Amino acid sequence: MNQSKTVTTRIKKKNMGKSGQEKILSQSQQLTVSELVSKNVVNYMGVNFNCLTMDQLISVLEEYIKNKIPQHVLTADAASLVMAWNDSRFKSVMNAATLVIPDSMGIVHGMRYVLGKNVDITRGIEVADRLFALSSKKGYRIFLLGSSPGIAEKAAANIVEKYPNCKIVGSRHGYFQSNLEAEVVKEIKDSQPDILLVAMGMPRQEIFINKYITELNVPVCLGIGGSLDVYSGNVMRAPKFIQNIGLEWLWRFTLKPSRYYKVKLLPKYLHMVLSYRNRFPLGEEH
Repeated sequence: MNQSKTVTTRIKKKNMGKSGQEKILSQSQQLTVSELVSKNVVNYMGVNFNCLTMDQLISVLEEYIKNKIPQHVLTADAASLVMAWNDSRFKSVMNAATLVIPDSMGIVHGMRYVLGKNVDITRGIEVADRLFALSSKKGYRIFLLGSSPGIAEKAAANIVEKYPNCKIVGSRHGYFQSNLEAEVVKEIKDSQPDILLVAMGMPRQEIFINKYITELNVPVCLGIGGSLDVYSGNVMRAPKFIQNIGLEWLWRFTLKPSRYYKVKLLPKYLHMVLSYRNRFPLGEEH
């Protein structure tokens, strides 16, 4: 893969004094895409996470689009780590992804507690929103796959209303049987998207991307869970303060109790965090 282009990242740290004046410390770093990605790898519970800021991540994804080589970007939450713990095949799927990004406060807090590392959260729904905005400006072609019948189309209409020039080149629901997968793959491939957003839930969306990534030939394949339900207007996203305190999962469960299958995995994740913290010295990656 040609990743020779230099990506410029600007890191800003803000400190507020008693006077209320903002002090900004900025530092510019010139890194190639491969250097940027490899420099920010953190191994957490056997999975290699790429702990980038949102701006860094978007720069990397744009480079993938320009290179036109299929890449799997996996948004991992606490439940996905439990799934990987219980299923070595799914763990292999996670580690086969080009990028694994921390998509929940459970991951962020766990890394801080177990490894002593402070990392940014990069939520899939917010990554998708940035990609919609870029599509409206740069013409990136996007295909939406997932959720129940009619939801992807409704989400597409709302997205285009928000970003008038956004190029949604196709959409399809995720309620299809395995014998129709070849048909779905062909529909996506024929649309020639630059970005495929898959909202079929973990682990199905990741297994689908992993299985067909070469055949799909889409530069950026990103799993976004229940995001299309939010974009369609069928589900309201948690208020910002609930997101910030790490309880968005509880909000989603309240609105959609069928998500219990993920909620019931959280005690296991807590047990994993405590076990790892006791077994390994603080700051030792594992």
